[in-house]
Amino acid sequence: MKDEQSVLIWAKSKGIDAPENAINQVKKTCEEVDELRIEIESGNVEAAKMELGDCLVTLTILANQLGSNTDECLSLAYEKIKNRKGKTVDGTFVKISENVKQDEVVKLNENDQNGA
Repeated sequence: MKDEQSVLIWAKSKGIDAPENAINQVKKTCEEVDELRIEIESGNVEAAKMELGDCLVTLTILANQLGSNTDECLSLAYEKIKNRKGKTVDGTFVKISENVKQDEVVKLNENDQNGA
């Protein structure tokens, strides 16, 4: 992807591409995600798109620092989630795993039926 290569060239020119900087890139990603949250809460779609782009920039750099790329990471994540079981609660998908007890699943179902 042309833009991905441009981002990586930019990161190298700023000296932030080294693998030992990965934790700093994670922190920068967290900052960008918070800025995205603020724009979404404000209803400013165009600003939210820009902030989402900033998140993608930081994640592109991070993937490279980890010896990967965004396509590979996205593929790995999809393989992990594609067969997940769960329920959408208040607009958020809640996965059912071995760590979730059956009574918690029943409670989720009851809450959904009661409109909670």
